[in-house]
Amino acid sequence: MSTLMLRTTGITKRFGGVTAVDSLDLEIFENEIVGLLGPNGAGKSTLFNLIAGALPPDTGRLEVFGEDVTGQPAHRMCQRGVARTFQIVRPLAGLTVLENAMVGAFAKTRSVRHARERAEAALDLVGLSEMVTTMASSLTLGHRKRLEVARALASQPQLLLLDEMMAGLNPAELDPFIEILRDVNRQGVTIIVVEHVVHAVMQLASRIVVISQGRKISEGLPASVMSSRAVVEAYLGDDFAIS
Repeated sequence: MSTLMLRTTGITKRFGGVTAVDSLDLEIFENEIVGLLGPNGAGKSTLFNLIAGALPPDTGRLEVFGEDVTGQPAHRMCQRGVARTFQIVRPLAGLTVLENAMVGAFAKTRSVRHARERAEAALDLVGLSEMVTTMASSLTLGHRKRLEVARALASQPQLLLLDEMMAGLNPAELDPFIEILRDVNRQGVTIIVVEHVVHAVMQLASRIVVISQGRKISEGLPASVMSSRAVVEAYLGDDFAIS
């Protein structure tokens, strides 16, 4: 049986009178690529913030790699091997591509040499090895997104949370980006993808979880989930339904 990388049990987060994540149970196993889908406001980014340590849950339990890490802060989660990207990519404009990636590496090392080596390896994996001296301010959106992934990879995660990394990419950029993520997964990194580009998730993910109003409404193989009446009604609409 595959190793359990992540488990949430009854995890809940409220903001005032709004319950963003509602008693959600989730399990992620080693080497999976799992798509996390749902309408705007479903609680996807809040769930990522809970897993990454940016927010503490109000109730429930979070386990990573078999250990209870409930309420641990983001820097501790990163040191444990959980990395995440952000919807809005904002590289440090005054630094080069290499220097930006090294920022991620410094989460786990104080050695400049080690940080450089890890950053270079990450940039090579995402196809930016020829741009190490390029200023981040001059990058296209597609290259900024690759750099965002490289920065996270430079921290040498076991579990990578990708928050809408494929949004805004044109068709010529999308297929290579999907292949990059497959390569990352082949390197032994388990991936959870929050995404609204549904056809990309269908190509990439081996399993899909759909949440709505903070609750899990469907889980399973992509084709099965996307034909679920609950998913069609809550998220996709009849025009997208898979017959």
